Amino acid sequence: MTRASPHSPLSLVALVRELAERVGGADDGETSAADSDGRLALATLLVHVARIDGIIVPAEWARLETMLRDEFALTAADAEALAVQGDLADRGNADVQILITPLRRRLDVAARTRLLHLAWDLAQADGEVRELEDDLIWRLARLLDLDETVVAGLRRSSPE
Repeated sequence: MTRASPHSPLSLVALVRELAERVGGADDGETSAADSDGRLALATLLVHVARIDGIIVPAEWARLETMLRDEFALTAADAEALAVQGDLADRGNADVQILITPLRRRLDVAARTRLLHLAWDLAQADGEVRELEDDLIWRLARLLDLDETVVAGLRRSSPE
């Protein structure tokens, strides 16, 4: 697989694929395993967002599965399995900063903004963004080097 320049912007999916290949040492014949690892990293981050207030309610879980299905063109069963794997990884004390740091360096602003939008969408899936969720969104924005106007825009666009 041809790797992108360290300075070229990548889509979120392309980045998680490349990171998984580098970490797992995948070559062209192992792309599906690399895709799985990248998908798991994103699923783990999103599960962390859903769980930050102490519990993942059914509305958040359903939204998580929908996001994973839509982002990665998965079947419902595969999205559910990926969500369960992300849940298990998050229970293993996934560190948000470790998950975000490579993304901040490699994703362009549009892809980092997309990631923050996914996190925000998930945080409000149960109809309310609680203080812990809001704090985590702000932290993610800072870790992703996004301007605070991005978070302010998310807040303005959410239904009251």
